[in-house]
Amino acid sequence: MRLQTFLLPLAVLLAAFSCGKTPDEPADPEHVTLTVLDKAVSCWSDSEEGTVRFRSDGKWQAETDETWISVVTGSGRGSGEEQTLRFRLSPNQTDSDRTGILTLFTKDGYETILVTQLSIADRSVSHHFRDVLAGDFSRVYICAHRANTYEGVYMTKDCPENSVPAIRKAIEKGLDMVELDVRQTKDGVLVCAHDDNLASVTTGSGSIAGRYFSDIRQFDMKIRETGTVVKGVRMPRLSEALAAAKDRIWVNLDLDKTAIAAASVLKEVEKAGMLDQVTFFTGSDADLAKQYYEGSKGRISPHLSVTATGSAHSLDGIRTTPLMQINWQYYHGEKGTTALSSGLRSAGYVTFSNLLNFDEEVRKGKTGALDLFTAARIDYLQTDVGDLAVLQNYLKGRGLR
Repeated sequence: MRLQTFLLPLAVLLAAFSCGKTPDEPADPEHVTLTVLDKAVSCWSDSEEGTVRFRSDGKWQAETDETWISVVTGSGRGSGEEQTLRFRLSPNQTDSDRTGILTLFTKDGYETILVTQLSIADRSVSHHFRDVLAGDFSRVYICAHRANTYEGVYMTKDCPENSVPAIRKAIEKGLDMVELDVRQTKDGVLVCAHDDNLASVTTGSGSIAGRYFSDIRQFDMKIRETGTVVKGVRMPRLSEALAAAKDRIWVNLDLDKTAIAAASVLKEVEKAGMLDQVTFFTGSDADLAKQYYEGSKGRISPHLSVTATGSAHSLDGIRTTPLMQINWQYYHGEKGTTALSSGLRSAGYVTFSNLLNFDEEVRKGKTGALDLFTAARIDYLQTDVGDLAVLQNYLKGRGLR
């Protein structure tokens, strides 16, 4: 902060403190003690708000010259108890951190707080996708379909799909992304579930859309593939699932063919501080993908399903790096072309495809399907068995894991 810009507000403040008080205004102590408990604070790139803890036994005021920081409550009076100063931040969409000074004044002096807002680098899924492209197929990444793992579903049998334990297991097994499905209850609560039928993954019945969240939370979840009931595991709110994944694993939200308002989903993801960590799958609906992108003010990375390289141009103008999903039949040859994946990569898009159709083969030790995916240079494979030794060893043997 420049000396002249600092002295002027300080002089104005001191003058204000010397003015007369209204009859009902409590007198300041002879000396105002100010103690800042957080001398330096760091916030993530997508943080909307930061806080500083401090104590003051008299009048105080907060100021900053930084255009990207704004104080929520700029002045007040303390009684010596701990207080919290709140400040808002504009998103940091650069590849470098930015720092600034926030100053707390009293009539007897001031203290400064160093505010650092971290860059999108290393925390942004868009930045991650750019690294994937730069790696030029030096690694294959694994997305856990519905957060499933082989161990959680078939061995420990304690991780129902789309559950918090499933997310934690995927993180534990070192997978790169979890796919989560979003549904909405009768009272508007966003939950993680693939379909609307409660009986498919819980001990309850009826539809998610037709029941209140408090009712749904009474039911234990069960594993779809085996019917195993997992006592005490309940269908999570989207917010709970995001909290389990935050800063630990990328998230792929499946929003294809849902009637949920984009603003509702964005609100939950923004509240979790994860707009930079989630990719939003909207099927082949490019308009919906743009709706999510624009609703986030250009902060999210869309995920689209395409059938031709030209389809990717429907997302022209989107600054973040999109993920493009390809049906496996295209590079298998059944759709008459094997060039779609290479065309998308050349256009600057990360490629994604489902291994799901071949999961059973892989479980039996067959790797022929994996030859198709690697020959097509698919960056992300979505599967229910991403932690399976057959799959991991295959990729490691080719230097792709």
